[in-house]
Amino acid sequence: MTIATPSPTPRTAPFDAVAEEYDARFTNSLIGRAQRDSVWSEMDRLFRPGQRVLEINCGTGVDAMHLSARGIQVVACDASTEMIAVARRRLKPPSVRSHVDFRTLATEQIGELEKEGLYDGVLSNFSGLNCVADLRCVALDLSRLIRPGGKAILCLFGRFCLWEILWYTLQGDFKKAFRRLGGEGVVVNLAPGHSVWVRYPSVDSLCRDFAAHFRLVS
Repeated sequence: MTIATPSPTPRTAPFDAVAEEYDARFTNSLIGRAQRDSVWSEMDRLFRPGQRVLEINCGTGVDAMHLSARGIQVVACDASTEMIAVARRRLKPPSVRSHVDFRTLATEQIGELEKEGLYDGVLSNFSGLNCVADLRCVALDLSRLIRPGGKAILCLFGRFCLWEILWYTLQGDFKKAFRRLGGEGVVVNLAPGHSVWVRYPSVDSLCRDFAAHFRLVS
């Protein structure tokens, strides 16, 4: 296999600042566990042992390790060097070392993987695509990386979230309660000096962005 040389990435990605505490705040929280279990149920249904799967915005590598434990080859990428550093610590058991390859590579650069061959599917969990400005470019890149008939599991923050509206309205924070509805997105502060622009696409707009290359199943 030919290993692509990643393009230079910024020395500090926004999520570098929260990499060490990410699992405590999200992965191991009750709502984080519930959300991940729901995604794993879909992953286990669609991805089979022996397949090769690409994970984008992989974070601390929890999903990649779950896939690798099921005998699936995984190339898992994230823009954050610190997130990847945390993910690589999970590679201590020799049994999974050969099944997962963690890379520091931004979603906007995944086209560089094309020379390495096709994948059977792609996973994007925990709303990493909400931080990408041009989803049509991502769809085009993925269409060149995923073999015909391959599956894409994409998990994003949607435009409308009733519980979030009710929660922040009850706290009197109307700006946060209705922040998703504007369409243009908002700046989210992850830590002092570290922020990211988060967009909230509607299901219809997401379908339009991917329609040229993918067919919506559910």
